[in-house]
Amino acid sequence: MDKKIAQIIYFVGILSKIEPTEKTFYLDLLKGPKIKTPVSTIIYDAYVPKYVRAMLIGNDDKTAGNYAGREGYNQFKVTPGKTRERYQLTADEAEYIKAGETAYFNGTERKASDAIYENVAVYLKNSIISRMDLITAELLSKGEYYADTGEKISFDIPAVKSRKKNDISDFKSFLRIMKEEINDYKKKSFDTPDRILVGEDIVNDLIDDEFFINQVNKLGLANVTIDDKYIAIAKVFNYLLLESEPITDMKGVSIDIAKGNRMTLLATKRLHVGHAGVDVLDSTGTPKKIAAEYIMRNTSDELNATALYVGESCFTPIISNPKSVVRIDVTK
Repeated sequence: MDKKIAQIIYFVGILSKIEPTEKTFYLDLLKGPKIKTPVSTIIYDAYVPKYVRAMLIGNDDKTAGNYAGREGYNQFKVTPGKTRERYQLTADEAEYIKAGETAYFNGTERKASDAIYENVAVYLKNSIISRMDLITAELLSKGEYYADTGEKISFDIPAVKSRKKNDISDFKSFLRIMKEEINDYKKKSFDTPDRILVGEDIVNDLIDDEFFINQVNKLGLANVTIDDKYIAIAKVFNYLLLESEPITDMKGVSIDIAKGNRMTLLATKRLHVGHAGVDVLDSTGTPKKIAAEYIMRNTSDELNATALYVGESCFTPIISNPKSVVRIDVTK
């Protein structure tokens, strides 16, 4: 095997073992099966929110029967960009690696190179995953996201609805809206939401509502743990209410999905992590594809005489049923 490719595959092994320390509330909503490809473009089956209905005929071949339904799928494609971060190796770190020395890390004697590679991989993977979380939040908020270089990836999710309540602090009024929207969601998407995200203003109103608090306490609906990570506000009508995590874009502007009066209904089985193959060069400069969720490679900055490690991922969130992402602004 080519030496450069072998080193990249070795780094891929290190990256795959690292558990990210970044909080990834939105990325964790992608519960559908992962969709991967070794090439640049991901081709996936998109759920068609309608029934293909076949006629049921009686035994005498004359009786008109009822209808039975099945799911239908269409194929779509998406070409994700590269999520990339760099790590500049210090002179001391480079000397450790070159000398092949051993050192103590967290009380354990290890090859310095292994420990340094892991530290580099932790930094790169956390940085990439943090951006993946932002990309997912942007997509669920607007149905689209942009690369830093201007390219756009979009999914045709329904437009934002606006619903009025008689009293913004009245939980019964909010419940009616929620129930109506869930019923409408089922009719139009042919899916059932399993996560309902609500903004800070809605959460504060629920906390101040004595009826809501009493019902939650009586029925033991509070403090429902999700994925051993998050605590739901409550479980209402068997649907989990979660407060949207505040998140800002690359310019520091708050994303709409976490704004105070926004409610977002999601069927997380229709939300997927997508990964395409990553472009690399072998020792001869020939382009190759690596089929991995994350890769790490080393390069150099000759002008500044520094060694660089680059982490990359060709990631995109995929919504296999765009009608399953429903956004409502609840107003007075």
